[in-house]
Amino acid sequence: MGLGVEVADAVALLESGLPPERAWAEADVEVGADGLPQVHGASTVGIRAAAQLARDGGVPLARVLRRIVEVERERQEARDACEAALAGPGMSAKVLAWLPLAGVGLAALLDPRALGLLFTTPFGWVLLTVGGILTMLGRAWTRSLLRDAVPSPSGVATPVALALIEATLAAGMDLPGALMRVGRVVEDAGDTEGAALASAGASLARGEPWARVWATAARVDGSLAPVVERALRAPHRCGASAAPALRTATDEAIRTTRAQAQRAVGRLGVTLSLPLTLCLLPAFVVVGIVPMIAAVVGSVELSGL
Repeated sequence: MGLGVEVADAVALLESGLPPERAWAEADVEVGADGLPQVHGASTVGIRAAAQLARDGGVPLARVLRRIVEVERERQEARDACEAALAGPGMSAKVLAWLPLAGVGLAALLDPRALGLLFTTPFGWVLLTVGGILTMLGRAWTRSLLRDAVPSPSGVATPVALALIEATLAAGMDLPGALMRVGRVVEDAGDTEGAALASAGASLARGEPWARVWATAARVDGSLAPVVERALRAPHRCGASAAPALRTATDEAIRTTRAQAQRAVGRLGVTLSLPLTLCLLPAFVVVGIVPMIAAVVGSVELSGL
């Protein structure tokens, strides 16, 4: 699910001068007890983070929300492209999951004796058990590959965090303050990298050297701190505005995420052949081909007697 027209309407109303409470109400966006919008879908974290940053940091909500909406729309386009690319492999996987059952139907169609052997003899029960186990393994493996093809993001995504810092700086806050504010918002959203970002801002506010500050922040697992440091390094060294560099870094992070997802989808076409080759095709042979061969061999032996 994308952003929806409600959030877009709220942004327009905020830019028209309405206070946040009135804008959310007029746009039919539900607001929780904490005063933050209760939006749904993949953009939930980014919208709530923007609203929290505006509420706690004194940043104009219209400005930060407009930027987050732009970023989230680009991220949604990337997700839609990946879902479209996954549609073909996903449908193929669902069809192939029924291959063993098709084997049973084929055996019954070509030689009804194979069906009797399969369901009324100990040998057939063994074949059904082996085929069932292989089928369940193949289906579970396929579902796992489809689920992991494009990992679901957790916490605040890197492009969203960069956009929050950019909007905070554009509102007039200094760099250490912006890092501390955004870091706390990211941490409240359940992302452990937020603490490292807030710590970096506090260290810069104390006047600690740039390299030492970010070396400490980079020890936290994740990619957010290195990306933020790389975007801010040149503007900090030159005394220039960091907003253009952050905007460029945000766009690059979105492109990187899109490229990673496309590579994952490309690999999926190859990895899906593994459960087919190692589980579903053997299950087809076990419950479809073997019973027919056994039935033919058995009938030949009986006729010879």
